Amino acid sequence: MGNLINFKRFTKKSLYLLYTLIKDQPEFLNNFLTIKNKKIMHCNNKVNLKLMIEEKTLTGHEGAVYCLIKIGENKIISGSRDFLIKVWELASGTCIKTLIGHKSSVFCLSKLSNTLIASGSHDETIKLWDYNSEECLKTLSGHCSVVRCLIKLNNNQMASGSDDTTIKITNYLNGKYLKTLCGHIDIVWYIIKVNDCQLASGSQDLSIKIWDFTNGNCLRTFKGHDCPVISLLKLNETQLATGSWNYSITIWNLNTGDCVKKLNGHNFFITCLIKFNCKIMISGSEDKLIKVWDFIKGKCLLTLHGHTNNVWCVIKMNEKQIMSGSQDLTIQIWDLYGI
Repeated sequence: MGNLINFKRFTKKSLYLLYTLIKDQPEFLNNFLTIKNKKIMHCNNKVNLKLMIEEKTLTGHEGAVYCLIKIGENKIISGSRDFLIKVWELASGTCIKTLIGHKSSVFCLSKLSNTLIASGSHDETIKLWDYNSEECLKTLSGHCSVVRCLIKLNNNQMASGSDDTTIKITNYLNGKYLKTLCGHIDIVWYIIKVNDCQLASGSQDLSIKIWDFTNGNCLRTFKGHDCPVISLLKLNETQLATGSWNYSITIWNLNTGDCVKKLNGHNFFITCLIKFNCKIMISGSEDKLIKVWDFIKGKCLLTLHGHTNNVWCVIKMNEKQIMSGSQDLTIQIWDLYGI
């Protein structure tokens, strides 16, 4: 084993500068180096090294952290198996508000306006909150089973997907249900907005559907997964990525429904997908790992180790930072350099 460099007194910027200088000289970094709150990870057993710094861990939930949303440059909101929704200040790493009202796990959150958020729960309800005052403004009970996913659409509308197999379009200002999209025959795990009049859904029934949410029509159904589809991501105007129980990420042509490529690397279910930039996608999995992908080349660039249980959600905070929520009860903040 070669001599290892002591990085303990290095700043984040100096660590990254060091990385840029020695990334092509593996004799300087021939082992994984782990320092308190700072790690250098080896990627794919190749010379290509990436620097990853784990900035901070937020603790306070007493159950798995299922969902995260960003509400400002320095604030996020989390939903948990402990029935609670927490508002966090990132600078201090503290919980500054707790929203209490759900009677079971909070699976999804969506920011609707500057002060208004929606939450979906295992208790079969959607709640609308003023997160500044911590007040629950409305409780919607249109679904007859677990609410798995929520997104904001247009013109004061939101969409929700449920274990009752339906997607409901709701005016969140008056609480009225406008349409019910029927077509899936099992749990609707995930929905995303595709454009100003279309959304995509992934289901336990192994299919992906593209819907016109203005009239409720199903436009296309993609079939190809042999396991439930539990995460979706629009990559660009022509491509959609999906994560499944078969441990793989599939990239589809949005217009034709053809499979473009498959990305393999995780060892368990793919629970979440986010776009980091024009060529980088990030995935979370029940294998406890977060992976960074070049989705154009179809290559895994980096694997982030830190959580000790399932990773349920990942969000992008800014051009260098992501956050993740886990079954291990924590929220972790990651700085990514050189990506």
